[in-house]
Amino acid sequence: MWCPNCKREYSGGETVCADCGVPLVEMLVSVRPPEPELEFLLYIADRAELEEAMDLLEEAEIPFQCRSRGGSGYRRMTRGQGGGALYVDSRYTHRALRLLRRFDEDYRRPFGDEELDAAIADYEADFGAASPEEAEPAPTEGYRMVFVFLGLFAALVAAAALAAVLG
Repeated sequence: MWCPNCKREYSGGETVCADCGVPLVEMLVSVRPPEPELEFLLYIADRAELEEAMDLLEEAEIPFQCRSRGGSGYRRMTRGQGGGALYVDSRYTHRALRLLRRFDEDYRRPFGDEELDAAIADYEADFGAASPEEAEPAPTEGYRMVFVFLGLFAALVAAAALAAVLG
């Protein structure tokens, strides 16, 4: 018999650990956390950009692996080598993509609403829709500035009209 708490072995007829007071078990079971399921995120050819992306993932505490081309496939790499492919734990894919989207070559070129809708549809087909906690809130600052501008413009027009009437 074994104590699951302190891992002490008992050979007599004991049923409770003398040190811990925990019920004894016949066999100790080692529980390892499951390995994360890695998912390809993106390939970054420039070494400096790759290291910057790796730093961002580390700061955000997103589990990742970086691999470089080696022979017939990919191999794990260490810092200081050329570009590489980033793989992240599949539970963090959406968060990592938002964090690293500036490294995506397609992100650097502007595109229209139809292309954006098609890209979102392709992304959701490949990775699924973002969970509600990952969804980014709609920006409201731009709308506030429009109303501030319109208010100031109306005040200037009213002041000019008042000056014309009085003057």
